[in-house]
Amino acid sequence: MGEYSNQEYILAATEKVATVCFFLAALVLIVRRRRMSRLRHLWDSRDKDVVTLHMFPRAYTAPCPTPYPLKLETFMKVAGVE
Repeated sequence: MGEYSNQEYILAATEKVATVCFFLAALVLIVRRRRMSRLRHLWDSRDKDVVTLHMFPRAYTAPCPTPYPLKLETFMKVAGVE
């Protein structure tokens, strides 16, 4: 069995870590594209005159914590915008 020097071991470990990181990044990109494709299909399937408000997700008991989407969502509810 050949013994690795410290530098060779570090280089081999670095290459393995880089390979795993590359595949994880590729997987994340694929998942994001599939999710965006599904969302785009959902958005395109809605009627022409429907407003879609994009904001951080709501909690079960509290509205969105950012002020502008909260203000806009409240205005849309009061105005009866669908």
